[in-house]
Amino acid sequence: MYKALRNGESPSGRPLSGTYVRDISVTLHRMFRDAVKGGDADSNPCESAGHRHGAAHPPPVEGIRALVDSLDPRKPMEFALRAAVGSGMRRGEIVGLDVRDIDFEAGEIHVVHGTDSLGRQKDTKTAASKRALPMPASLKADLRERIAAIEEMFAETRKETGSPWPVLGDDTPLMCNELGERMRPHSVTRWWECHRDGYGCQGMTLHDMRHSYLTAMARKKTDPKVLQVLAGHAKYSTTMDIYTHVDMAQKHEAVEAMDW
Repeated sequence: MYKALRNGESPSGRPLSGTYVRDISVTLHRMFRDAVKGGDADSNPCESAGHRHGAAHPPPVEGIRALVDSLDPRKPMEFALRAAVGSGMRRGEIVGLDVRDIDFEAGEIHVVHGTDSLGRQKDTKTAASKRALPMPASLKADLRERIAAIEEMFAETRKETGSPWPVLGDDTPLMCNELGERMRPHSVTRWWECHRDGYGCQGMTLHDMRHSYLTAMARKKTDPKVLQVLAGHAKYSTTMDIYTHVDMAQKHEAVEAMDW
């Protein structure tokens, strides 16, 4: 049910966010817990669910490298996917990035905005979501390619229209069209839903791509507090849910390896 809600099988017909699904899961768990305490139920079915609080189902870490290598950072939608996998940023945070938010000298991405459904910048999801993310070499190269592609696109637009605009500037969105207009977050989601099967990612959401990054970090035993800051989680418990999932997966692998 949680996976169905994340994939768009909701009353609105749109995919629900991980936070929304988590809230539903927590509410259900508490309702059944109280029912057991009151003698109205024999057991809490949420206890036996694979992920009690609606944690995301990230794709296997194996195969992510092949997916990333098949994407072109010069193309906006493919850049967004590479950024989600390479930094753990949320969809709205990626769409909200401007050129000024990229500090190549310091090697940092400054996440200071989210975006609403119309593509307008807004405040980040939480205060903890405002953060400076270090750029690995691959992401730095992606950002340089994306900005170069925008410059070429704008030059072509100026040539076709005879107008002096658009021109690349500090306020140019990294996710923009040929006129320099910021794209809408849902456009990225729609693109991914139309193309994910071709990448062998059936049923996976963009948020799952973010979680693949966080899961990989947890598997490398990154300090939970460091991971919380990198992820922009307001609650430590959200970060620890990822650690708990990874730890249990590793326990299963260890037991299966010793299955006589």
